[in-house]
Amino acid sequence: MYLEMAKKLIAEGDEDRARGIIIVHRQDPCDDPEVHFEWGLLCEEISAFNQACKSYEEAVKLDPRNSKYLYQLARLYADAGRHEKALSYATQAVKQDGNHSPARSLLAELLEAMGHKGSAQAVRKQESAALSPLRYFPPSISKTDVDTFIRLFSGRELVYATQQLARNTGRPQWIYHDGPVTPEVVEQHIKGGATLGGLALRSDNAVKYAAIHIRIYDRALLQYLKTPSALVQLEEMAEQQAQRVVALCAEQGISACLEDPGLRDRRVWFFFDRFLHFLLIRRFLNRIIESVPLLDSRLVVEPILPTQPVGIGWQEQAIFLPLGIDLRTGRRSLFKDANGLPFPEQLKFIRKIRELDETNVRAAFRRNEIRFSRADAGISGTKDVKELLDHCPVITELIKKAESGRKLNSNEKLIIFHSLGLSAKTRISVHNILYACPDYDYKKVEQILVRLKPHPISCIKIRALIPDITASLNCFCTFDLRGGRYPSPFLHIEPKTPLCTAEEDLADSSIKHLVGKYLLQLAKAEEMRQDLKKLETAIGNQMARKAINSVSTPHGTLRLAIDGANPVLVVER
Repeated sequence: MYLEMAKKLIAEGDEDRARGIIIVHRQDPCDDPEVHFEWGLLCEEISAFNQACKSYEEAVKLDPRNSKYLYQLARLYADAGRHEKALSYATQAVKQDGNHSPARSLLAELLEAMGHKGSAQAVRKQESAALSPLRYFPPSISKTDVDTFIRLFSGRELVYATQQLARNTGRPQWIYHDGPVTPEVVEQHIKGGATLGGLALRSDNAVKYAAIHIRIYDRALLQYLKTPSALVQLEEMAEQQAQRVVALCAEQGISACLEDPGLRDRRVWFFFDRFLHFLLIRRFLNRIIESVPLLDSRLVVEPILPTQPVGIGWQEQAIFLPLGIDLRTGRRSLFKDANGLPFPEQLKFIRKIRELDETNVRAAFRRNEIRFSRADAGISGTKDVKELLDHCPVITELIKKAESGRKLNSNEKLIIFHSLGLSAKTRISVHNILYACPDYDYKKVEQILVRLKPHPISCIKIRALIPDITASLNCFCTFDLRGGRYPSPFLHIEPKTPLCTAEEDLADSSIKHLVGKYLLQLAKAEEMRQDLKKLETAIGNQMARKAINSVSTPHGTLRLAIDGANPVLVVER
């Protein structure tokens, strides 16, 4: 009854009364999905987006296979710029009804905006784009080229995979084939006739190749779907991140190959001269990832592993191999040089790839073997910070961890704060160091810095707090400890500081020593009282001359009060 009344009021142009009925009665209990769908249409009429979404979702909940409801919800989310949900519901609509033209068009539009032009064509049931009038000359693929490819991408002995797209949704899927990878399959992969997926894990759990994947977060990708300039900028950031990984590896004598798979992402490949256990390779990749600061939080830097988690346990996964054409995008994967340009002759390049031996891999686990790049750390660039990093491997290790985007535990933060936070020279560096951590909060860090007590942390305390790190580091620091100072990283920043002075245990001192110290402190106190009297007299004279009775400073306010006949200076903080 209320549904029909609202429709009638909308038809008559009485939107205000209709709105009141729609907002209140669309939530009435009902088991008919069509009623909820009709309420959703009316909510759209009055521009009530959230209410329309909820009504359509109720309809979908009652009839999850209805392509009409799924499409309407997908279209509404797409219009609102919420492309993640739009993609999900449009895909479900096409799965339920492959002939739903509006749903197919919406899904194809979303896929094309994501760069999945091949998938979009599959959804539209179109053939590939018209052939170019320019002639294409396929490469001459020699037996050496094929053998090199098979050697580099050797993996599981008797299974390989090829890519294909689902007919309705355009989603990629792997088809698995029994038997070893043959030269004919590799040749088809390079020519573009088939897209090969490698199963890197051999039966003895060893691998011969691995990669680091730099990509845009899926949510960020969908968020900027209608803003191509933002996606271009993020892709450039992914390129820079990948180039930094390659540059770091080059400094360490580690051969790394940069590749553009064609989907606004980058991969950095590593090849080994023999099969090595995949857990060793996983540690190797993670060590490199930790050593390169993350440029943008919207990027993901992750190892490409032969297995992926599936709730409980792991499942083997196929890896799209270089030089092939990704059917999702219709673009070929190509290796790139240090300038970010594809190598003009890809087959000649793969022949030049240097394989790593086990020594190269294990060297990455020795602390400081992969050195931290201070130029890229963004921690301040002051000579004081550089001096600290050059001499203190413990602080360097903690900064590497923070700048790689991982959380520091409470003990590690304590060390950073009480090493760099106590000096005005390096105080701002604490913010820069912790900025990449996922739990960074400017105000909280500022509050901690303000409340810090002037007691630099000692080297002995550091070793007690993080023995797992300090045990593997060689520390050869030397300090000037005259005057009762104790060793601390803070002395690299402030070598003559009086802060690193241990408190004396007076209970164990001799009576003669205590009396001498007491008389010395009394003499100092008397000198300070004389100085204070001189300052009070000078301040009182100036206040009288300027006819003022208070002066404010950052340290507080000094007010002139009258106590009987005598002027008195009162401090107000």
